Amino acid sequence: MSSSNLINKKLFFIQNKIFFSLLIIGLIGFSLRLCFFDFEIPIHNDALGFFFYASDASFLGNLPPNYSPANNGWPAFLSIIFSFFKFEDTLSYMNLQRLTSIIFSSLTIIPLFYLCNRFFAKKYCIVAVCIFAFEPRLIQNSILGISDPLYIFLLTSSLALFLSSSKKLVYFSFIICGLATLVRSEGLFLFLTLSIIFFIRFRKDKLIILKYIFVLSVFVLILFPMALYKIDATGTDNFIMRIFTSASNFSNDPTENQTNSSLSIITGIENFPKYLGWDLIPIFIFFVPIGFFMIFKDRTYQTLLVISSLILMSLPAFYAYSIPLHETRYFYFLYPLFCIISLYPIKKIIDKFNNQKIILLLIIFILLLSVTFLIFKMDVSYQHDAYLIANYVSKIATGVNDYSPESIYLETTDIPSKWNNFNNYFLQERFFNTSIRSMIDHNTILFSVTNFNSLEDFISEHKESGLSHLVIDGSNTRSEFLNHVFIFEEEYSFLIKQFDSKNEGYVYDVKIFKIDYDKFELFYEKLNENP
Repeated sequence: MSSSNLINKKLFFIQNKIFFSLLIIGLIGFSLRLCFFDFEIPIHNDALGFFFYASDASFLGNLPPNYSPANNGWPAFLSIIFSFFKFEDTLSYMNLQRLTSIIFSSLTIIPLFYLCNRFFAKKYCIVAVCIFAFEPRLIQNSILGISDPLYIFLLTSSLALFLSSSKKLVYFSFIICGLATLVRSEGLFLFLTLSIIFFIRFRKDKLIILKYIFVLSVFVLILFPMALYKIDATGTDNFIMRIFTSASNFSNDPTENQTNSSLSIITGIENFPKYLGWDLIPIFIFFVPIGFFMIFKDRTYQTLLVISSLILMSLPAFYAYSIPLHETRYFYFLYPLFCIISLYPIKKIIDKFNNQKIILLLIIFILLLSVTFLIFKMDVSYQHDAYLIANYVSKIATGVNDYSPESIYLETTDIPSKWNNFNNYFLQERFFNTSIRSMIDHNTILFSVTNFNSLEDFISEHKESGLSHLVIDGSNTRSEFLNHVFIFEEEYSFLIKQFDSKNEGYVYDVKIFKIDYDKFELFYEKLNENP
C-alpha cells in the first residue's frame, strides 16, 4: 500500500468515524496530561483550598457550616468523589482531585465538537478539537486540580446545547449554565449572553417572555440553595453581591490603585491585551487574529453568540488584570470560542489547497507545537526538587524567608503526618465549627523580605518571631541582599550552610543556611560601629 493511499485512508477515518476519532484525540490529550503529571507532588495554592473544603465536606457528610470558598461548586463535587474512596494518605486524595480535573479537561472535546459543528462541517471540527485537546496551557492547567476544567466543560456544554435545533436542549443549556455558575461565578456572564441571544433567536415567538421567565426561574432555582448556604456561612452569596462589589472597586487613577487597593481601569487596559496576546501563544496566535475579523462577515445568531460571549465573558478577565493578577488562566474560559474563531482561517486554508491531506498536516503541526511548548515550559524535575527541598526545610527550620513560588509546597509538607487524626476529630468528636486547614500547625513560618533593604535588618526584625534559616536560590526575582549571600556566602560568618542542592544532584539550584545568632550579634555590633 502506497503512503498516499495510507494517508487517504486515515483521513477518511478521521472524517467519517467521528466517535473513534474523538476517542483517539481524547486519549492522546489525556496521555499528554499524564506525561506531565507527577504523582509524588502534592497540590498547592487554590487547589489546596479546594482540597481542604472537599475533605471537610466529605468527613462531615454535608457542606461545612462555618466557611466556604467564593466558588465552591468544584470542591462540593469533589467531596462526593472523595466519599467513595477510603485512602490512608493525603496524596492519594490530592491525586484523585487532579485526575478528576484531567478527566473533565479531556472530555471537553465532546461538547466542543458539537459546538463547532453548529458552524462548520465535521472534518473542520476535528481540527478544532485537536487544538483544544493539545493546547499546552490547558494541559498545564488541568493537572493543578483547580475548578477551571470543570467550568470550561460546563460552559462549552451549555453553548453547544443552546445552539441546538431542539428547544428542550436550549432550555437545558440554562440548567448547565447554572451548574457552571456554581463552579465559578463568572457563569453569570454566560447566562447574560444566553439571555440576550435567546431574545434575538426567538424574537418572533409570541410566548418568548413566558419562556424566558421559565428558564430564568430554573437558573435561579439552581443557584438559590447555594446562595442561601453561602450567606449563612460567609455573609455574602458570592454571586450577585460579588459582581456589584467588584464593579464598585474600579478607579481610573492608577496611583489610587496602589494606595487604596482599588482597581484601575487604566491598569486593566494596559494588561488585558498583553496577557491576551501571551495566551494566544503558541497555537491560537496563527489563527485567532485572522479569524476574529472573518467572523464578523458571517452575520447569524450563532456568530452573534460567539461575539457577545467573547465581549461579556472577557469582563472578568479585565477585572483580574486591573488588580492586577499576574496569571494567564483568566482567558482559558474563552478557549472554546477561540477554537471556533480559529476554524474560519483553517477552513480557508483547507479549501484553498483543495487537498484533504492538509488536515492531517495541521493536526501534526498543532501536536508538535504543543509538545515543544510543554517541554520548554514545564520542568517536572524542577518542581519535584522544589517539593523535596520544602520537605527538608520543614524538618529543620522554624522560620525562613519567603522564596515563592517554590515555597508553596511548605504548607503541604505538614499535612500527611496529621491526616490520620482528622477522621477521628470529625466523626467521633464532631468538630463542626472547625476545618482541617485550621487544625494544622505549620512547622515552618514564612517571612516576607519585602520592604527590607539589608539582610541584617531582615534578620533583626524576625529574630524573635522564629526566623532560623535562609533559603536562597539566586533567582533574579529575589532581593539583591539575598542574591549577594548566594554568590558571596563566605562573607557571612554567621550563616552556616546546611544544604547545597548542587552537591545532591538537584535540578533546582538552592542553598540553605542556618543563622547563628551569637555570631550575628557580634557581626551586627561591628557593622554599627563601622557604618
